[in-house]
Amino acid sequence: MHSADVELLYVRLGYRIQSLTFMKRTAALFLITIFALSLATSSYAQFTMGSKNVAMGQAVTAMPDDRWAPFHNPALMPDHQHASFFGIRYFGLPELTDVAATTSYHSGWGTVGAGMFTYGDERLRESQFRLAYGYEVFNVMLGASANLHHMNITGRFGSALAPSFDFGVAVEVYEGLIFGARATNFTRSTIGADESDLPADLALGLSYQLMERALLVTELYKDVDFDPSFRGGLEVRVLDMLYLRGGLTHDHPETFTFGLGIEQEYWTVNVAVEQHSKFGLSPGIDFSILW
Repeated sequence: MHSADVELLYVRLGYRIQSLTFMKRTAALFLITIFALSLATSSYAQFTMGSKNVAMGQAVTAMPDDRWAPFHNPALMPDHQHASFFGIRYFGLPELTDVAATTSYHSGWGTVGAGMFTYGDERLRESQFRLAYGYEVFNVMLGASANLHHMNITGRFGSALAPSFDFGVAVEVYEGLIFGARATNFTRSTIGADESDLPADLALGLSYQLMERALLVTELYKDVDFDPSFRGGLEVRVLDMLYLRGGLTHDHPETFTFGLGIEQEYWTVNVAVEQHSKFGLSPGIDFSILW
């Protein structure tokens, strides 16, 4: 987690303890500081959208027909129209509740996608807005997204805007086997007067459709500030409309994920739970309308 994120986390949690007595407040501040420092010294950071993707270990770089591809790999946006909505609450803390939405439109001249993500309240809010485009050339899928980041903290912090750009590529190397790669914020954009780093990473991924009822995804992920990590997940269709999922994110420390999804012709619902080895459970849910 970046230094700016740790500072924001400290501010968020600090609001919760202002009504406590002095002794309780002192103890709570100590615990929050330890919590934030633990995040700062680990490579844990959550930028994965969609409960299906969370449940499959966040291995999203080669995820086929990903409705949340504007956030992950814009080369792999789906070939159907949809509107999707997602929410997740990290570690059971209301201040760490994220909300996102995305949509895409596919035609013969490519796929256009858009997405937004936000968390916080009137005292602190961070938002992202994304516009993505994907096109296939000689069986190679290419995609890019232009992103606008907005951060606002009442008081001395103020607000700031900053752009960033992502790029993705994917190719089906064999029937059912997809290789994907992405670069997030490859321009190394910063935000604010103190030029805090925006998230930047590189990832390589593979997905393989095992028959018609199972999908395996893997990913080698590298945040520019931390060591590489491995991610993987498995989806199994147990009924025509019911999918079970599980995954592992081998960061430092590891997280384990599981979830399920129900898919119908015009709508889908997915739920996921992420188990962080230090901070506990993070439940998430999404739903999509298809047409």
